[in-house]
Amino acid sequence: MEQFRSALSESILCQPDDWLADTDELAALYDDELTRVLDQTLPECHYMCRQRLSDPYFDRECCDAKRSTCRLERAYTADNLRAVATAAVSSAAVSDEAVKAANANAKTAWYNQRRLYHELRKRKCTEVYPDKFEASTSRSHHQPFFFSQN
Repeated sequence: MEQFRSALSESILCQPDDWLADTDELAALYDDELTRVLDQTLPECHYMCRQRLSDPYFDRECCDAKRSTCRLERAYTADNLRAVATAAVSSAAVSDEAVKAANANAKTAWYNQRRLYHELRKRKCTEVYPDKFEASTSRSHHQPFFFSQN
């Protein structure tokens, strides 16, 4: 951090007398200088990100259900944050009870959709892997290897 601060303070960005008059050129200068300072300060690193192959049963229906589940989870999280913000501000226009009710409804909708999504995945999986599913569910203390709890 100290090296970055030092390089930034020595750059043209911290010398207003040398700034260009045109806004577009100033924005380009900012971009170029910040990129130069970051490239100079931080080492370049390479990494490999391998994509996991999709499960054979994961089709458009599963994708839509997952998308809907994630959308409802985001809505619940946003309502939860709104409830916290409303509780922090005592003179809120919306009543505290209304916010709590909306939050509870969002949570219920999310949980119901999540349950439906898991049931859909389980049904699709048993259609694709009927032999493996039967063998793995016969062991009562283990869950099938191809299921996740997410």
